[in-house]
Amino acid sequence: MIDFKNDGEFQAPTAASLAGHVIIGLGSAGVNIADQLVLDHREHGAVFGFDTDEQVIRGAVMPDKLLLGWRRIHGLGAGGDPALAAEIAREERREISDQLQGTRSAVLVTGLGGGTGSGMAPEFCRLLKQLDATVVVLAVTPFAFEGRRRLQQAAEALASLRREADAVLCLSNSRLLGCFGPELDLRQGFAAMNGLVGRASVNLRAVLHQTGPMQIHLADLRNVLAEHADDAATLENCWAGCGLGAGADRARAAVDEVLGGPLFADGCAWSSGTAVIACLSGGGNLSIGEFQTTIEYLRQEIPVELPILAGMALEPGETDMLGLTLLVVGQTVAEGVTTESKAREELALEPAPAHAPSAAASPRRPVETPPVAGRPVSAGVEELPALADEPGNQGTEQKYFVQQEELPLDQKIYRGRFEKSAATICHGEDLDQPTFMRRNVKIRL
Repeated sequence: MIDFKNDGEFQAPTAASLAGHVIIGLGSAGVNIADQLVLDHREHGAVFGFDTDEQVIRGAVMPDKLLLGWRRIHGLGAGGDPALAAEIAREERREISDQLQGTRSAVLVTGLGGGTGSGMAPEFCRLLKQLDATVVVLAVTPFAFEGRRRLQQAAEALASLRREADAVLCLSNSRLLGCFGPELDLRQGFAAMNGLVGRASVNLRAVLHQTGPMQIHLADLRNVLAEHADDAATLENCWAGCGLGAGADRARAAVDEVLGGPLFADGCAWSSGTAVIACLSGGGNLSIGEFQTTIEYLRQEIPVELPILAGMALEPGETDMLGLTLLVVGQTVAEGVTTESKAREELALEPAPAHAPSAAASPRRPVETPPVAGRPVSAGVEELPALADEPGNQGTEQKYFVQQEELPLDQKIYRGRFEKSAATICHGEDLDQPTFMRRNVKIRL
C-alpha cells in the first residue's frame, strides 16, 4: 500500500518560488523598459539589462547589467546595423551565458528596427535555448514616422525571432504613443510608455508561471498565436491590460479598469483580435463562484464575440484585492513591409505580356546562323540571331542587339555593410552621398 504524505494546504507562489524566471531588457528600448520596472518598484525578481551603448548602461539603475561589444565598438552602439550586433552577441556568448546561468524561463523585452535589438534578440533566444530555458519575446515595433527601412528591419527580425523563440508578442510604438495625451512632455511620455510595456512583461510572466487551480500554460499561448506565426508583416499581434478591484464588487471594478486601459481605447484590439487570455489572481478567499462571475461579466463587456481562455492564480495570504490580466491576441499588418506571401500575390495578379507564348507552347531555342560575309560587326555590340518559332518571323531573319549601358552614378549606390546603417546627416545634408549628388552638380563626360 502506498502512503501519501499530506503537506497541508496549497502554498501560493512567493517571490522566492519565481527564482529562475527572469525579465531581460535588450537594447536601448529594452533596458529603458526594464529599468522603469525597477524605478516603479513593480518587479522584485531578477531583471537583466544588455546593450551596446555605454550611456544607456551607465544610466540604468538596475544592478544586473552588461555592456556588450566594447572591443568592437567601444560603447558607441551598433549604429542601426543588426548584422554587426549579431556578430557581437556570438563573440561574447560566454559572458552572456555566465550572466544568465540558472535561468529557467525568460521574458525578453526589446525594441526592433534598430541594430542591437534586431540583431541580438535571435542570438539571445538561441543561447537561452542552449541553457534549457523557455523564451517569450515581448517586442516593441518602430514608430510609423521612423520610415520604411526600420519597419523592414523589424519585420526581418520578427521572422527570425518566430523561428527561435517559444512565443513572440508584438506591441506597436505608434499605438503606445497614441495612448497618452499630447500634453505630456517627452520624459513623461516615454516613462508612461515604458511603464505600460513593463507591466505587460511582468503580468505575462505571472500568467505563465504562477500556479493555481486553473493555470495557463505556454502551450496555450503558442496555440492562440499559431494562426499568424508565419506572417512577417504582422508588426502588432497583442494588446495587454491589467486591473485591480476591491470590496464587495471587486470583480466588476477589475474588469472595468482593464477594459478602460489605454491599449483598448481605440477599439483596434476588438476589430483585429482573434482570442482573449484572461488570468484572475487573488488570495485564498477567491472562490470559484467569483471566478465564474468575473469571466461572465468580462464576456458581456467585450464588444465582440471572441473565445476566452481563462486561468486562475493564487497570491500568498488573504487579500481583499482581486487582479485581472487581459491579453488580446490578433493581427495588424504594417504598410510598406515586403513579405514573401505578399510578393507571390502581386506576382500572380500581374498581367502577362501580350507577346508572351502560352504555357503549353514548346520551349524555344535559338537557331545558330553563320555570319554573313562582308557585313562588319560593330565593336562592343553583341549580335544575337532571331528565334525560329517567333510568331510572324517565319522566313524573315531578324537581329537583336544588346546596347552598352552607362553606370547609374546619379542614382542610389549600394553601400555594402553600411546599407542598413543610419545615414550621416549634417545641417540637413546626407554626407554618405557624393558631393555632386548632394549639390546637384551635372558631370559632363
